[in-house]
Formats: sequence, structure tokens, C-alpha cells
Amino acid sequence: EGRFAFEGVPDGKYQVVLDEPGYRDTKSAKLDLSSGRIVVDVVVVADPGLAVMGRVVDPDGAGVAKAKISGRRPPSLTYMYDNMGNGHLVSDSTDTEGHFKLAGFDAGKVTLTVEADGFIEAESDVQAGATDVSIALQRSCSLAGIVVSSADGEPVHAFRARLQPSGGLFNPADPLGIEKRMTSMRHAESFKDREDGTFTLDDLEPGTYDLMVHAEGFGDTTIEDLEIGADGKRGQVVMLPPEARVTGLVVSKRTGLPIEGAEIAPAKGSAIDQMFEGMMGKGPHATSDRKGQFTLRGLDSKPLSLHVRHTDYRERTIDPLVLNPGETRDIGPLPLSDGGRIHGRGLDRE
Repeated sequence: EGRFAFEGVPDGKYQVVLDEPGYRDTKSAKLDLSSGRIVVDVVVVADPGLAVMGRVVDPDGAGVAKAKISGRRPPSLTYMYDNMGNGHLVSDSTDTEGHFKLAGFDAGKVTLTVEADGFIEAESDVQAGATDVSIALQRSCSLAGIVVSSADGEPVHAFRARLQPSGGLFNPADPLGIEKRMTSMRHAESFKDREDGTFTLDDLEPGTYDLMVHAEGFGDTTIEDLEIGADGKRGQVVMLPPEARVTGLVVSKRTGLPIEGAEIAPAKGSAIDQMFEGMMGKGPHATSDRKGQFTLRGLDSKPLSLHVRHTDYRERTIDPLVLNPGETRDIGPLPLSDGGRIHGRGLDRE
């Protein structure tokens, strides 16, 4: 019968909000619950609002069945909840002919997002109330190749392959595109028991990528500016060198005592890229132990600068090193400064 009740509500002023797929977000009149007051016969009228109707098609114009389509208000200062990606979101799947209908929108712009197996995710802005929306999907592509050891040419049996847009996650020419570029981080997969060393990464959008491959006992390897066309790319060969290692000791510059918990990692890319790499735990990295000692593994033979940081000390970057495949190099003590000090007191003007 559509009845509802809220019990044990603290004193204050409230509105009842109806949030139901297929209907507009609707609020009741303001309700005063001060001094334990009981309010009855509150009515919230469900309003279907405006709908968006249309069809999802493939590059040949045929309908795409079972495509997941969702609509939401574009992010704005007016609807802060929407900005978190959870506000009035309406979802459905297309029928056998690719048709869809989403209802419950206010007048204005609606952002539609479409996902379907074998196709690139698409996004389109339309006006609420539109009845002839057509969204054409582009087929996704794939990258296939083989990972081998550069030492003996034998296949590597276990590894992780990851793609990200060339140029890093943050592109100054397209600062607002960082969300889409972060989405590309989904194109990562671990491969185990691959006797022939082969791999395939599916559901890719044509473009230019950096391919990163990690395997235990080998140096992390990146193939930059890899062009992947609409038909995908086959036969990519990735040569992994034996890993090089760097060992060292992190100490306080002032006291000479060892520093525990310092983070050591290659310094590469922009500051924003380094931040995301650290957040996601990607790439070679090490942490100094209670004796200040560390071993950084999985390095290749490219020129390498090391970045050392600790929350209680000033960050430091080590001059570039050139390592040989399979080499272990001890770079000795790495003193960190705890910075200068300022002492003083504040006085009343009087």
C-alpha cells in the first residue's frame, strides 16, 4: 500500500525523500519533530518525471542486446551527491533489438554510459525527455604477445602485464581526462603456468599505450608508445632481463642512526604519476627495516634515479645509476635530513 514509518527519530526538522529507480527524487513538506512530536499522514507523491529512450547499435547499425546502460545527472555543484558517482543513477539492459528506456529524470542534461561485451564503453550527454537517442558502440580490440627471458630466450611462465596510456596518467594537454586514463588501469592481468609465455589483454580501446611487464627474478620492463589499432596487435615480443638489485642503508644525517620505514623507489614520471604508482603499489619499491637496510629488486639496466622518502625527513633523490642485468649494487649509506628548525614565541601587541 506504499506505507512507511520512521521510529526513534531525534528532535529536529526533516523531509522524507523518495529515492526509487524509475521516479524522480521527491521530497515531502518540511516536518517539525521537536519535543517528541509525532507526525502522521505524510504523503510523498511518486513522479515518474522524464524518460530517455533510444537504441544501442554496433558499427554496422545492428542492435546490441543485453548492453548495460545507465543514466545520471552530470556532476555539478547543485547535486553534490551525484558528484560522488552514487546520486540518482538509473540502470537497465537493452532488449534483443538494442532498445532501452530509463525514467525518473528531472528536466536537463543526462549522462548515459553504455557497457557491452566486445565493445568499448561509451558515454553520451542527452536531454531528459529525448525519445530517439542512438548510441553507436565501437568494437574493442586486444593485444597478444609472448614474454621471454633475454638471457636464454626461454618463455617466462608467470608474469603480470599492464597497459596504461602513453605519457602517464596525467596529461597536461588533457587534465580533465585523468578519470578515463585511470580507467585504463583496469587493463592489467596476471598470467600463471604459461608454458609458452603467451598473453592476451582484451577489451582495449585503440590508442597509444605503454606496456609494463613484471615477473619475479626479472627486471621490470616497459615498452613505450605501443600503437594498437582498431584490429588490435599480435605477436608483441617482450624481453625480460635478469633482475638487478640495489642495496643500501638509510640513516639520519644529524645523528647517523638508522631510519626504519623509509620508502625507496625509482623516480620516474611526473609527481602525480609517482603518487598514483605509490598508491597502487606498482613497480619496484622497498622499505628500510629497523636497521635502516633495504633491498630494491626487479630493476632493469636503464639509467635509474632513486627517490627516498620518510614522513619525518626531507625527501631525497639519488643521482642516476646504470646497472648491468643481474647485478647487485650496494650504494652505501643514504643520509636523510630532518630539516631545519625554527624556535620562537608569539607575544600580545600590548
